[in-house]
Amino acid sequence: MGFLATPTDVVTGSVRAFERGNPGSEVELIEIPLSDPFGRLRAGEVDIAFTLLPVDEPDLVTGEPLNRVSYRLGLSVRHPMAGRTVIEAEELASVPLIGVDGPAPRSWRERIAPPRTPSGRTISQAGKVATTQEGLTQVALNRGGMLFCTPTAAQHARPDIAFVPVTGLPASVLGLAWPKSGETAAVRAFNESAVANANAAPALVA
Repeated sequence: MGFLATPTDVVTGSVRAFERGNPGSEVELIEIPLSDPFGRLRAGEVDIAFTLLPVDEPDLVTGEPLNRVSYRLGLSVRHPMAGRTVIEAEELASVPLIGVDGPAPRSWRERIAPPRTPSGRTISQAGKVATTQEGLTQVALNRGGMLFCTPTAAQHARPDIAFVPVTGLPASVLGLAWPKSGETAAVRAFNESAVANANAAPALVA
């Protein structure tokens, strides 16, 4: 099973739910780089992966949304906006965002670093990275801001980075994806366990 950046409660809870429901089974976790969210699925290196939804890839199947959460903007504590309690989405026009390299498709890269605010104002780019850790390093060096979903931001708390809530952006949605050609009973069972675990958990929207 592939996961992006940080194995949050949605990820670990899904694994525990699957293993409880399938005694003798064990899930192996492999990190998926932000810059290539589908490569390991297509190469057969993972059977199923957590990913951001929606996914517009004809060879992949996606499951139901497992959570919907807000964004936080990672900024160096030296950045003038680091002390803010909230940042409006339109204000991102004044904060160059760190994006991700390919081979991620354009729609994916624009989800990580939107090129425009909701009203259409241009958001400049502050460079590209391949992984979350690379992005955090660039943020800490005050080379730009980077958007993170709230659970990921919470897991990466550190003294040199401020994670400021952002309002006005669509929610970040996490789900599962797998190749159409690789759908097995185990893949379907894992997706069902993840959905059941998400439905049983308190709604996480912060």
